[in-house]
Amino acid sequence: MVPRDRLHVWEPAKGPWERVHADYAGPIDGRWYLVIVDSYSKWMEVYTVHSPTSAATISKFDDCFARFGNPQQLVTDNGTQFCSQQIQAFLRTRGIEHRTSAPYHPSTNGQAERYVQILKKGLQKSAGPDQEQQLNQMLLRLRNQPSEATKESPAQRMFNRRLRDRLSLLTEQASPSSTDAHPKKPRFSVGDRVAVRCYNSRRKWQTGRLVKVLGELHYHVNVDGRVRKVHQDQMRAADVDLHSDSQLFRQLLISNEPVQLPTTDQAAPTESTDQATPTESTDQMTSTASTDQATSPAATFRPTGSSTPMTRLQGRSQRATQGVLPKKYQDFNLYI
Repeated sequence: MVPRDRLHVWEPAKGPWERVHADYAGPIDGRWYLVIVDSYSKWMEVYTVHSPTSAATISKFDDCFARFGNPQQLVTDNGTQFCSQQIQAFLRTRGIEHRTSAPYHPSTNGQAERYVQILKKGLQKSAGPDQEQQLNQMLLRLRNQPSEATKESPAQRMFNRRLRDRLSLLTEQASPSSTDAHPKKPRFSVGDRVAVRCYNSRRKWQTGRLVKVLGELHYHVNVDGRVRKVHQDQMRAADVDLHSDSQLFRQLLISNEPVQLPTTDQAAPTESTDQATPTESTDQMTSTASTDQATSPAATFRPTGSSTPMTRLQGRSQRATQGVLPKKYQDFNLYI
């Protein structure tokens, strides 16, 4: 029997994911498990494959390194799945130094061998149809459990924090956040009549009743018997039904304040005698201008019923003052 020399001790890693160890465990129930262990934090990753080929190994390494980055060193045994030309080219393009153990001396890669045994014992205890789910739960417990070598949990050394698990519910204390210290009052209250913006209908606005306040910005609004979740930016306060007048639509677009239209009981404003005076003066100016243009040698021909530019300008000013829409827009239906 060959005498055993002192145990091989790897130089300690200086940071997370500097040197990783990898090995295969299996076959277990027809599946193989690729075990990857970080030497610094003892963080373990496990991947399931149907066959330990070089292509499957490269695929799992690529997925793992995409999460944690490329390590400086990778330690494996001399299996063909780790020493093929494909995987050597894969590691070389990523700048990863590949170090292998001596043939028939698995203790050189003892870090991976140790966690392979831990994985096998855990899988034996979690035999069942939901084995993948139990494997994930086992990995979560191992990552939160302090290691005997480092006296810290792998999660603490890897991410400088503890992973949140079911046991965290017993120790968590609800602490008010900075936003909860000075909560903002919701803009709307339950029972308010609001106009809601619609995106799947020809009517762009519909009225509804606010039934629940979900937070500072979100609400539940009952529109035509259907409860919808609406953001504050998609709502306007409205005291009347949108079907009563299309003018509400124009006011909603330019104002965030509550709008209310005059009811039908209110009499429409009548034109006073003072408003008729500009019209009479306009007619006089039109007739005078027409007489002057007719007697002038440079006068141009104007058809009967035409108006001068000054007359049209004064007519527009008068309609704007009275709030009357132009004739060509009076029969225009706004779909709201």
